[in-house]
Amino acid sequence: MNIFLNPCNERIGYYTRPLTEQACRGLFSATEPFKTDGHVPCSVLRYDNATTCGLVWTANFVAYRCRTCGISPCMSLCAECFQKGNHDGHDFNMFRSQAGGACDCGDTNVMKETGFCERHGPKAQVNKPVAPNDLVCVAEAAMPRIVLRLIQHLRES
Repeated sequence: MNIFLNPCNERIGYYTRPLTEQACRGLFSATEPFKTDGHVPCSVLRYDNATTCGLVWTANFVAYRCRTCGISPCMSLCAECFQKGNHDGHDFNMFRSQAGGACDCGDTNVMKETGFCERHGPKAQVNKPVAPNDLVCVAEAAMPRIVLRLIQHLRES
């Protein structure tokens, strides 16, 4: 971890970006280092107790808007939440984001609960397991270093 987070370390050039990303994923996944859903290690994802998705996207991202489930006309869903939600027979559209946005799945202020995917919403988190100590201790050790490295990077910019 120190190799990847130390801005003065000359050995960092030795590592390629994919290897660095793989090592960081492995660091945070503890038991299943490289088995992922594409972004977050599966061993970490099963302990996610967030009630909302909140995925943030930039311009040209493909997203969905379900008028049947939406309370707000600005409600948007990422493709994963839309596909895992129950929107059969609903009035929806797929669109390419012009300026960016965020997924509203799980947010009862902007959409009806019937449109939430199985991972989000107040009812989806009822029986989530508690993260084991060996996984939590990795995050507790790494997060202060990551925040410090981010501050150092921002000061250099």
